[in-house]
Amino acid sequence: MKNSILIFIAFIFLNSVLFAASDKVKFSASKNMKAAEKAMEVGDIYQAADLYDEVLQNDQKNKEVAFKLGMLYYGFRDYKNAERCFGLANSESTSPYTELAGYYFALMQKMNSKYVDAKKSFEVFKKSYKGESLAFNKKWIDIEIEGCVMAINKTNEIKNVVVKHPGSELNSPYADVSPVLWDSSSILFASRPTDTIIVRNKDNYQLQFYRATIENGVFSKAALFEKFNVKNKDVKNGCFSTDKKRFYFNMCGENKEYQNICEIYMSEYKNGGWQDPVKLSESVNMPKYTSLHPSIGTTKDNKEILYFVSDRPEGKGGLDIWYAPVYKAGDVGDARNAGSKINTDRNEVTPSFDFINKTLYFASDGKKGFGGYDIYSVTGSTSVWSVPENVGYPINSSVNDQWFVAENASKKGYFVSNRSGIISIKSETCCPDIFTFEFVNVINVALRGRVFEKSDSGVEKELVGAKISISLIDEENNENVGISEQLSESGKLYFSNLKFDKKYKVTATKEGYLSSSVTLNTLNIIKTDTLLRDLFLSKIDKNKAYRLNNIYYDFDKWNLRDISTKTLDSLYFILTENPLIIIELGSHTDSRGSDEYNLDLSQKRAQSCVDYLISKGIVKERISPKGYGESKPLQDCSKLPECPTTSTGDCDCHQLNRRTEFRIIGELDAKLYYEGQRIQDK
Repeated sequence: MKNSILIFIAFIFLNSVLFAASDKVKFSASKNMKAAEKAMEVGDIYQAADLYDEVLQNDQKNKEVAFKLGMLYYGFRDYKNAERCFGLANSESTSPYTELAGYYFALMQKMNSKYVDAKKSFEVFKKSYKGESLAFNKKWIDIEIEGCVMAINKTNEIKNVVVKHPGSELNSPYADVSPVLWDSSSILFASRPTDTIIVRNKDNYQLQFYRATIENGVFSKAALFEKFNVKNKDVKNGCFSTDKKRFYFNMCGENKEYQNICEIYMSEYKNGGWQDPVKLSESVNMPKYTSLHPSIGTTKDNKEILYFVSDRPEGKGGLDIWYAPVYKAGDVGDARNAGSKINTDRNEVTPSFDFINKTLYFASDGKKGFGGYDIYSVTGSTSVWSVPENVGYPINSSVNDQWFVAENASKKGYFVSNRSGIISIKSETCCPDIFTFEFVNVINVALRGRVFEKSDSGVEKELVGAKISISLIDEENNENVGISEQLSESGKLYFSNLKFDKKYKVTATKEGYLSSSVTLNTLNIIKTDTLLRDLFLSKIDKNKAYRLNNIYYDFDKWNLRDISTKTLDSLYFILTENPLIIIELGSHTDSRGSDEYNLDLSQKRAQSCVDYLISKGIVKERISPKGYGESKPLQDCSKLPECPTTSTGDCDCHQLNRRTEFRIIGELDAKLYYEGQRIQDK
């Protein structure tokens, strides 16, 4: 009996303890929500995600938590869990937290390579979205759908490229970014033991420079590179000047307003060593705005340009690529936006310039792509660019691909990606690693030719001292983007490493001569080849009249016939090819009619030609209309009985005298650029 009582007492005691314990750990959604918000305030988004996830496990109908948790998973690049959460948040609801859930659900499907499903989800969202969010642009949906179609059809797929992950010798389980070739046998990059893109709090270790040597394609174990590293600062994104005597890089940290601001510094190599870095001027490092990803490039006349990324005012939206001229000793001028061909209303980052091909590589999440950030290429410089091209799969993937660095004329190099196959501490796509790429079975296409002086006698001789430029004709076929220039001291020209499936224009210019150009293309070339093209320049003769054939008018009229515009288009071509010449455009009549009438008629006809050229974009300062009437006949028609003296009938002599000609009467002191282009010194 005594034992039974003791057992009963023990049972009551145990149950009371268990009841108290269970009461003590009773789940509270509101407490979790408050704790998650506090974790977010200090930057501990992993802890916040765990707290939100516990709430969602207890209540999967909580759309607010599902959306917030989805955004957290998206932020630290766990796309599979993000897709799950946005799927839960994506339902018919008036909650402000679910307004964009359908978009992000489709976006995560795309970043998880579910392109068919993502396309359908984007289309469903497009029909239902009412456009109420100020932080969202409806045109982004169409861009993402276009990217899905490209991926489904495997367009932009590169057949002859090998992409490799170099392994743990180069990469760590954390963020490895911003590779740059330090010298011929080593690579410099930034890494850290925790990823401050994911978690930003004061206890994190900072990004620092590391260096790894390369021998026969094998990397040594990366070691800390002490020179440019600074305590309590993120240090990353290095690049060299063209002479390798200046090194530009980012130093990032919190300002007084607790904003994480990046600034660009420069160190010079003097007296056998790298000097203490100096912050660039406010023309680049605008106060209170970030300046990222410095990259040195050149204009087509080989002047240095600093490209960088900033969220400063007057951009296109988000992060934009900007540029500033670099002067002697590394000083920089005023920064300008690289233009709307490159920049979108979202983000453009990690510019890198290929000096050989005058090609800028950059990453964007605002253009048609395979998912996340894709890498693109444009040819040109400053703000004059070709149409951007997606560099293609497998360099681009469904996730974020950035920091493209080309070497050996773009035949191999490095880029950064968080695709599957990285060394991961969390999700399979959490942390960016450095990858290598190499093109195999490469076909080389070059251009070779000579420059000649053209003469009326037909005898041509090689012309030395001409400037030769090669330009890319973009896919819209209406804009030439300069790639490279060379001085032909021997009368010869040579350009290598032409791209496939492209159109080019090659132009020769020399003072005192009319410019000349030829076009060529590299379409359907299947083996290494050298294309041959010669150029012929005519000496400028200011006393010579150049006749424009087939300029026709109706009798007693001055309006141009449609057929006449084709001839004037050839004159337009001459004027654009020779942007310094000033011409007189003269019109002549036959001898029928009064002198006064013919003078007035010819002036109107000359003016109609000038008006047409101005409508095409030629500035009026370069064309002077002149009507000569019948005052300068080429032949006396009165001596020919077959030529009528009245308005009835016609003859070859009258037709010969009714002509339009142009003469070169001067040259401008500076180039006058057309609409949308700036004035530039000669």
